[in-house]
Amino acid sequence: MCPNCRAFITTSDKTCPYCDFKIGPRAIEYRAPADVLGGLIPHARFTTVVILLINTGLYAAMALHSMQSSDGHGGIATETVSLNVSPALVVEASKTVIAGQGQSAALSITPPYEAGVASLVATVTQVPGVGSVQLNGQAVKIGQTLTSAQLATLQYVAPAGNSGAAGAFTYSVSDGKGNKASETVTLSVAAPPVAEANKTITIDQGQSGALSIAAPTDAAGLPLTITVTGLPTAGGVQLNGQAVKVGQALTAAQLSSLTFTAPAGTTGTVGGF
Repeated sequence: MCPNCRAFITTSDKTCPYCDFKIGPRAIEYRAPADVLGGLIPHARFTTVVILLINTGLYAAMALHSMQSSDGHGGIATETVSLNVSPALVVEASKTVIAGQGQSAALSITPPYEAGVASLVATVTQVPGVGSVQLNGQAVKIGQTLTSAQLATLQYVAPAGNSGAAGAFTYSVSDGKGNKASETVTLSVAAPPVAEANKTITIDQGQSGALSIAAPTDAAGLPLTITVTGLPTAGGVQLNGQAVKVGQALTAAQLSSLTFTAPAGTTGTVGGF
């Protein structure tokens, strides 16, 4: 091909027949006539082979450098770093436990767990400032060690007369292999539930009327247990037509629906509910 007009010409053409451009000697005519290294490597490929050999040598040198250390006097030392991934040490997420004044509440701690470890030991790192966390009726202390089974049975005992934040209980766990975990149980003492004020209801002889008792409330949202502790000396307090009894448990809705049936032939105070 003519380098000037790009027309196709023969290899024997010295001048382009289309544009009269003089054709110079081809690159192949400059090649050394003899093969290199006794004919083992053709001359035209010699440069490529040399480049490949240089790159291979550089790669080998870098690989050896990353695995060996030399003191410059012929001494070489090698090191192998073995890597291992251990199972995770799992504890439950931190949480809050609320107890009523003078009451106890279970901490209900899920035992810590690690695959392949038969037993884990917890160490107490913090106890509440108000009330106490107890194991079998005894207050636990900072630095005390607990088994997973003991950890699961802990109780918080709240003092009477106090309400609000009570501090926290914290423990840490280690598997002896470098894995550590901890949990904090925030503790609070709830104020007493609130019931409506005492009142008097008057019902005509032989008639029935609603007690209209407002449902008690708890500021902390704790479940309430309502128990009948006293009944009138005459007449009867009823729930859905059935007389209630001392010691009977009621829900808040049932409490609000109670009625009193006054006796016939009796007037005046007949006790209370």
